Formats: sequence, C-alpha cells, structure tokens
Amino acid sequence: MVFLSQKCIFSLVTQDNSEVVVPADFVDQSEMLSNYAKTQPQENGAEEEQQAKFVMTDKAPFTNKFHLEMIFEFLRLYKREQPHETPEEGASDVRLGKGESNSEEPNFESTMPEWALDLFSKQSKNDLFLTMNSANYFGIGSFVTFSAAFVCFQIMKKGAEEAAEYLNLELDPNSAEEMRKIMGEMGEAREEQAKQEKAKEKKEKDEARRRAEAEARAAAELENEKEGE
Repeated sequence: MVFLSQKCIFSLVTQDNSEVVVPADFVDQSEMLSNYAKTQPQENGAEEEQQAKFVMTDKAPFTNKFHLEMIFEFLRLYKREQPHETPEEGASDVRLGKGESNSEEPNFESTMPEWALDLFSKQSKNDLFLTMNSANYFGIGSFVTFSAAFVCFQIMKKGAEEAAEYLNLELDPNSAEEMRKIMGEMGEAREEQAKQEKAKEKKEKDEARRRAEAEARAAAELENEKEGE
C-alpha cells in the first residue's frame, strides 16, 4: 500500500497566518487532503517519482496553528503509546463503560487511554471544541472520536446548568427547569435499573446456592444409602 504521505507534502495556511507543514500521520488519515491532492497539479510539473508539494492557500476555517499542533500531538502520542493499533482501531475501543458493579457511575477512564485523557484535560474547553471542529473538517476521525467521548463524559458528570455552561449554551428559565426534570428522571431511571439488576443478581446467586445445597444433600443421602447396604 502506498500512503498519500509518501507521494505528497502539504502545507496549510491557518487563520493566524501561519504556514504549517503537515506530518505524515495527519496526511494519511485526512480524506479531505486526499481529495484535494487529486484535483491539483503537481508543483512545477514535478516528476512522478518526486513528492508533490501542495500549499493550501485557502485558510483552514476556525483553525490556528495551535489547533493543528494539538492534533499532531495526539497522533504522535497514539503512534508511540499504541503502535500496534491504527487510530481507527483504538477509537473503536473508547466507550462509556460501566464501573465494577451496576450500581456505580459509568467508568469512562477505564476505556480512555491515560495519555489521551491527560492531553484533553490540559486544554480549555474552547480550545478543545475548536480543535475538534478542525479535526472534523480535515477528516481526522480518531481525534474526533476520542475527544467527543471525553466531552460526553464531562457532560455526564454535570447538572443541567453546568452542562449548558460547559457547552456554551444559554438556557431560558423554562428550558433549564425542563432539563432539570429530564435529568432527574434519567437519574431515577438509572437507579431503578441498578436496583432491578442487583435484585436479579441476588436472585440468581440464591438459586445457585439452593441448587448447590440440594445437590450436596442428594449426594450425602446417596452416600448414606451405600453405607447402609
């Protein structure tokens, strides 16, 4: 397989007027850059064996050098920490998992690699949102998936007003009250589900214990019968 990065070198112009050379991992994941390369002639009629060089003079929307560098850092860390997986494979493992018991809150950290959790936690929410937007524009799906899971967990830990503030939303009083009601109902539903699952688990354990006791009694009776013969 010949990767796009082996054939093309890209430079992007950002909103803060920086020209940034894009690393190979970024190039190979970006469907947007792949499509762009197909529509552009090589610089100065470069020969086929040379790498084509592209400078995208149209500024990447809502993207500064900082946002690109965060994506580059994500891809660099991924390659270093999980070298045997592609970013897409790793992203498929990120989920909002449960804790050790059904009564616990969802345990996000158990499925998010520590390096990714650390990277996202260090960013302001606005920088993170803008970087997610940039990654989505360029089609860097692994960054979008990991960061979206991180944001989802931040929301799950907050109340209605806190979640709205985190997402930069403005709620009118009626909407806020309605959201509180919905969140309350969701919380009650989760508690009820946890109770039902716990009761089911207890019932199954009790039944297993009774079966074991019955089997033990039957075995003892059989042994007594053999001794009496």
